Amino acid sequence: MELHDVGRVAGALPNGTTQVLLVTAVNGRETATPVGSVKDGAWTVDAPALVTLQRGQISGGILEFDAANGAICRRPYVVAIAGVASVPAPPQPARRGSTLDDCFNAGERWKGEIETAHRGRGGSFTEIVFLDGAEPGGGVCYYNRDYGVVGDPIFVGVFTTRPDSWLRAQFEPCALQNAAPNVLQGSDKFPDVVARTLAANEYTIQKFLPRTCFNTPVDVEVVVAEPTPAVAQKYPLNQYDRYRATLHAGILLSKLHDASFALRADQADPTKQFIYDQGPTNSGPEYVAALELYAVLKYFPQLLGRLDFTRQGPYAGRDPIHDGDFLDRLGAVIGVGIKNPMSRFDIGASFEALYGVNVIWVLDYARIRGLAPNVDTAAPFTGTAATIPTAFRWEHRGTLGLSVDLRYLSVLFSGGR
Repeated sequence: MELHDVGRVAGALPNGTTQVLLVTAVNGRETATPVGSVKDGAWTVDAPALVTLQRGQISGGILEFDAANGAICRRPYVVAIAGVASVPAPPQPARRGSTLDDCFNAGERWKGEIETAHRGRGGSFTEIVFLDGAEPGGGVCYYNRDYGVVGDPIFVGVFTTRPDSWLRAQFEPCALQNAAPNVLQGSDKFPDVVARTLAANEYTIQKFLPRTCFNTPVDVEVVVAEPTPAVAQKYPLNQYDRYRATLHAGILLSKLHDASFALRADQADPTKQFIYDQGPTNSGPEYVAALELYAVLKYFPQLLGRLDFTRQGPYAGRDPIHDGDFLDRLGAVIGVGIKNPMSRFDIGASFEALYGVNVIWVLDYARIRGLAPNVDTAAPFTGTAATIPTAFRWEHRGTLGLSVDLRYLSVLFSGGR
C-alpha cells in the first residue's frame, strides 16, 4: 500500500471498505484514527490526515480497512518518496489489535522460557518487550510486572519483523552492587544471534542480554541501526530498593533489673539485723533500640562458599514490599538498652509477624546491681541500710519481645501519613 503526495492510494481498496483507520500503539495500547474518506471505492486523504500519515513513517505502521460491520484487513504501509517505487505489503490478520495480541502472547512465552532457565534465582525478574513501529514516546507491548526490583535481572526484547536492525539495549544509569558509593558501569549490550531465517513480515522477539542494576530509576532503551544508530524506544523503569537491615524500637519482657536491699530485725534478738532482698527496683519492660537484619539465612550459601554465581549471584538484600516468604521474614536482632546503652545489649532472632512489626527472641545481657560477693545474708549486719555493700555483675537470660520499625513510629508521632 503506498500513499502519494496528491493524497490518493495506489492499488485497489478491499471490497466493501467504508473507512480507513491509522492504527498506532503507544504504551502498549492501540489507537485507531480515521484518515481521509472513502467514496465509490476511492480513498481520498485530506491534508491534515496526510500530515498525520507522514509523521508515522515507521516500520510496522498499520492501515486498517473497515466495512460497516467491522475490520476487513490490515496492511503495513509506506509513504511514497519521489522517484522511489513502493511495493504493496501483504495482508495481515483481519482483527483489531492482532499485532499487540501477538506481542503479548510472544512475551508470555518468553516469560515461561526465562522462568524455566532461572529457577535457581527464585523466578524474580523483570521482562520488557517493545513493539517495533510504535512511537518513540513509549511502545511497550508486554511486561511481566510494571516495576523492577534492585538486583533483579532485566530482560529486554523488541517484537519486530526486522531483528537485524536492532543493535542493543541500554540501561541508563546502571549501578553495580556496592556498599557505598554506587559505581556506574557501561550499558551497551549485544543481541542474541537469531538462529533461523524469518519469513517476510514474520514477527519475532529480538532478545538482548539481561542486566542487573542497583539503582532505583533506570531508563531502559533499545537502539536501532537505521538510518543511523539511535535510541528508538525508551521505558522509564522504577525499581524498588533492597535493604539488608532496618532500625527498630523494641520492648523486652526482661526480668533482669537492679535489685534493692534492706535490713530486718531478728525476731529472737531485736539487736541483730540481717540483709534481705526487696526484689527488683523496676518490674516493668525494658526498652531497646535494635538493628533488624533481614533474611540472614539467605547469606549462608555464600558464607559457606557454595554459591553458584552463574545461577543465583550474591544475596542483594530484601525488598520489604515483595519479598515476604518465611526466610525473608526470619532475621537477626542486635540491640542495646535505650535507658542505659552501656548496661544492656541483646542478640537473637526476629520474625516479621506484620510488615514492620516483629516478634523477637533474644539473649538479654544486662549489667545489674546485686549484693557484693563477700556479703553473707545469713550473718548479722552491723551497718545501716545505706551501707549495704553492692556490686554490678553481668547476667543473661532468654527473653521475648516486640519491635516496631522506627519509620512507623516517626509517622505516628509526626502526625504524617
